[in-house]
Amino acid sequence: MDANLSASDIAVYGMYPNDATARKVRKQLLRKKVVNVRILYGGLDEWVRRGYAVEPLSPEFNLFAASMARS
Repeated sequence: MDANLSASDIAVYGMYPNDATARKVRKQLLRKKVVNVRILYGGLDEWVRRGYAVEPLSPEFNLFAASMARS
């Protein structure tokens, strides 16, 4: 495990306010001895509300999402 990662403060969140994926990722990181991991409850909406940066999705992802919606 990278020492810088182990010493970093990490926030995990999901797309939805109480995302099970965020809890799962936190648990996996804790097992790998990354101890400064917190869940940001409120999901992506809370991340944006707090003023943190969000990058736009790539065009490839948007094409993939559109093809999945048609399936």
